Amino acid sequence: MTGLFVQLNEPLATDVDPQQLTGSAGLVVDGRCVRPGHCQHLAAPVVALTGGAGALAEWCDEGDPLRVVDGDLEACARLRDAQPEFAWLPRLVAYRPEVVYRMSDYLGEGFRFYAPDTAAIRGYRVDDGDRSLAQTLVHARSLGFDQLWLHARDAARRGDGLDLDLLEQARRHFGDGVWLSGGATSPQHLANLAREGGTGSVVVGLRLLAEANAETLTRSLLPPPPPEQPIHFNLPRG
Repeated sequence: MTGLFVQLNEPLATDVDPQQLTGSAGLVVDGRCVRPGHCQHLAAPVVALTGGAGALAEWCDEGDPLRVVDGDLEACARLRDAQPEFAWLPRLVAYRPEVVYRMSDYLGEGFRFYAPDTAAIRGYRVDDGDRSLAQTLVHARSLGFDQLWLHARDAARRGDGLDLDLLEQARRHFGDGVWLSGGATSPQHLANLAREGGTGSVVVGLRLLAEANAETLTRSLLPPPPPEQPIHFNLPRG
């Protein structure tokens, strides 16, 4: 089943009930603005830290949360090798490039028209050197990572659901090792993810908890029940 993680980029507001976090798999905390003391009484453990190595110094004595490194697989691999006492998780932003239209000549007719530049139609790219997603997934595996966080930039901007096409491509290389974020703004979006097979981890923002608490959201991630099969009895005639 997919684990539900809540992203905390600032201390929990006083008007938010900490018990709304009950039922989540844990918190992803930005160490630049959230301190260990802010999380002591929350009803979920801190499982991952973002914000860069310098921002995480206060968390060194707070168990073994994942250290998240943004936008650079090679840098994440170097930190992992230099500090093997911590677990490291690369996070990449994935997006589709905008289609560019250029003036093109129509052969034989003597007029020109706008046509899409096929070089710009390249599928998903990532912010790690603007490389293709396919190339990046292979490279991440070659570096020894068995988990990868992909944040869907376009889905996050639209807020109309998780990018399940992006997830499908990533699962071919990482299976349940994919962390997915961006676009989930209602429990139905999590239910859609469950119907498509789910993933290891999905990260949502606090805004979603205003609509439903973590227990409700976690139930949305339960796999749908198998279809009922009718049972036929062959009764003796007589």
